[in-house]
This record gives sequence, structure tokens and C-alpha cells, in this order.
Amino acid sequence: MLFYRKWKTSKRRTNIWRIFQKDQIKTILITTAITVRVIYDRDRKHLKEFTKCGKLHIGSGRKKEVKNLDLREACNKIIHAEDIKFELFDKDYPKKIKPFVNLYGVQEKVRWKAIINIIEFVKKIEYQIL
Repeated sequence: MLFYRKWKTSKRRTNIWRIFQKDQIKTILITTAITVRVIYDRDRKHLKEFTKCGKLHIGSGRKKEVKNLDLREACNKIIHAEDIKFELFDKDYPKKIKPFVNLYGVQEKVRWKAIINIIEFVKKIEYQIL
């Protein structure tokens, strides 16, 4: 019985830790996106258009459109997302982190989903902003 209690407590602690991690990642992602947008808008003439750091799926069904996301648009999607979901933990390898975030929202009554590769997002920031 004691072993079961320890295991159950440990599992609960792991779940709380994952929730905390996700909240921290959301906070850092939103803060970073806002900061990058301010810098981008201020120094627009010095910055080039960026290569992709994700994909944007607009609409649904037959009217679905897929576009590449540049850094500025990725920041916009992070800032205006109604829901953020992570593809962080691989079920087979729970300690391995996947670097993708899925953002969901609506723009002009059209639903969108953005998939951002966090590693590429950070590389673009480092290359263009820092």
C-alpha cells in the first residue's frame, strides 16, 4: 500500500510540474512575441522578411489554405491566439520535448491554426533581432 501511495503522489507531482512548465512556456512565448513585434515595428526598415518558422492553416474543409508563417506573423498569432496547445512530450519518451506549439484563433470570422516550431522561431529572433 505504501508503494502505491508513493507512486500515486509521484505521478501527481509530475502532472503538476508539466502544468507549471506549460504555463511558464506560454508566458515566455507571449512576452517574447510582444517584445519582438515592438522591435519589428520600430526597426522595420532594417529588418528583412523572414523565412518560415511555422505553418498557418486558414479555414476548414475545401476552403482550407496553408501558408508559411514568417516571424512577424508568428508573433501576431501568438499574441492573438485564443488557445495554445503543446506537442511537448512524446508519449513513448516522456522526458523528450518536442519543439512545437499549436495556436488556435479566429480572424474576421475565419478559424485558423498556426503550428510554430519553437526552435526555428528562436533562431529567427536571434538572427534578425539580437
